[in-house]
Amino acid sequence: MTGEGGASRLSVIIPAHNEAGTIAACLESVLASGIAEDLDVIVAGNGCTDATTAIARGVSDRIRVLESAIAAKHAALNAGDDIALAPSRAYLDADTIVSDGALEAVALLLEQHGVLAVSPEVRFDDTRCSWPARQFHRIWRQSPYFATTTLGAGFYALSAEGRRRFDRFPPVVGDDYFVAGLFAAHERRTAVGHTYTPLLPTTLRSMLHVHIRHYGAHVQFEEWWSGHGNGPLPGHAPDGYGWLRGAMRSPANWPGVVLYAAVKALSILLGRRKHARQGMKRWNRDEGGGRAAQA
Repeated sequence: MTGEGGASRLSVIIPAHNEAGTIAACLESVLASGIAEDLDVIVAGNGCTDATTAIARGVSDRIRVLESAIAAKHAALNAGDDIALAPSRAYLDADTIVSDGALEAVALLLEQHGVLAVSPEVRFDDTRCSWPARQFHRIWRQSPYFATTTLGAGFYALSAEGRRRFDRFPPVVGDDYFVAGLFAAHERRTAVGHTYTPLLPTTLRSMLHVHIRHYGAHVQFEEWWSGHGNGPLPGHAPDGYGWLRGAMRSPANWPGVVLYAAVKALSILLGRRKHARQGMKRWNRDEGGGRAAQA
């Protein structure tokens, strides 16, 4: 890990693979932060075949852009870390928008003693989604993941001490699983009142693709964790899908529960087939919209 000791207050590392449609909005939201002049912003393009890196360069000359032919998120995260100027790091997906002041709030929390990992509150915008997708999201947001985690999938930040918990990002798709497993609850904070908004799948078809990849990423991470991790598997819910019984008590939730159960069952079935056939060697994205899927 290099670059420590620079003048910047926070390095924001954004891995990006074919994100031409979202990278400009993401970067503009980052630069609109109250500490924009104290930010070190890095876009780590990996395996891009579109205009992602060119667009990123055009947003501001303050943004440093890396390009690699390797389409692997962990490699992009490590490449960004290698040139980061600030000891505190924020890792942000390229299809995510941060609210005004969110990075300043995150930086302030990271400066507090004993705070090693921070994330803003996650906000979901499903106004562009189809009715079935909105019903799915209604149930998805009730899952235990969103009630218990304080590290966001799509945005998490680490203090200098927190970043020293590990050397390099491991070769897994689920980097958020890996990071979540490194910190106890008392070492994490949420920047309350500040948000990040990941792009959601807009249709059931695109949602299924996202959850298939999510399942494969989770299986891959379980395999990696069994050989390298310590303690219980991060993100594992002991109750499984038992929480759905509570959602079923409201008739208004019934359509969403049915859709949620169907999508999850299909994603597990198809994900197992995909993982058995090719594993999760490639980090790809859903061209139909969004990668946000954790529960």
